[in-house]
Amino acid sequence: MIELTLNEFLRISEGELISGYKDVLFKGVSTDTRDLTPGEAFFALKGENFDGHDFVQEAFNNGAAVAVVEQSIGHISEDYPIIKVGSTLQALQKLAEWWRRRFDIPVIGITGSSGKTTTKDILSSILEVKMNVHKTWGNFNNEIGVPLTLLGLDNHHDVCVVEMAMRGLGEIWELCGIAYPTMGIITNIGSAHYERLGSMENIAKAKGELARSIPQGGLVMLNGDDRWSSYIAVITAGRVMSYGFGEGAQLRARKIKSTSTGTIFTFDYQNGSHAMRLPLLG
Repeated sequence: MIELTLNEFLRISEGELISGYKDVLFKGVSTDTRDLTPGEAFFALKGENFDGHDFVQEAFNNGAAVAVVEQSIGHISEDYPIIKVGSTLQALQKLAEWWRRRFDIPVIGITGSSGKTTTKDILSSILEVKMNVHKTWGNFNNEIGVPLTLLGLDNHHDVCVVEMAMRGLGEIWELCGIAYPTMGIITNIGSAHYERLGSMENIAKAKGELARSIPQGGLVMLNGDDRWSSYIAVITAGRVMSYGFGEGAQLRARKIKSTSTGTIFTFDYQNGSHAMRLPLLG
């Protein structure tokens, strides 16, 4: 996880130290005093139903090394290190982007209308056979969760698997501007968020922002059974591979059968076929 002096963070965030000393070191970050580990930086985020500034003293009582705020805090000892920034959320995201850029490893972004978390967990389990994997914890997949995931990267990680969710256009694009994925997987394009986006085309555009962010030399994996995949395939600079059940899929599953211990199927890739078994139902 991230380890940094306040002096370095001030340079990255363009914040102002309003109390305490610049040579303090923090290790890790937290946005919730209930699970804060001593030595972490506490970011006082604000939302519709919460305000982290109300818990700054509690953060210090729990061992926070520094509090990052966007407004003045009263009745706090001047001995506590406090950094004021324009936006605590943007400062968290900026720090996560800076930290992610220090790691020359594959970062795999996963999005879709359904199946994101399952895909993330199965892929991570497969990769863990040979690699040290860092992945999204639970469903930390939004503008707060993605930065927190990236800030947990360490030098021993070989790959990072990041789940990405959205509620509207532009949101996945912003997450990709923090995570810089080198590979993307889009599970499907469904009607979730239709009421916000107004059309299936807009949903495809929003999910397709992941594909659009993948650079040349990267890889995008699309659902070959989803009619919107052909729309997404033309907006990426990366190489496209399709998966699915149909004959046109480059990675194809067929002869699928559920058993009492899991699922068995035949997996076709290029000119080869392989018998597979997953200890999962469905």
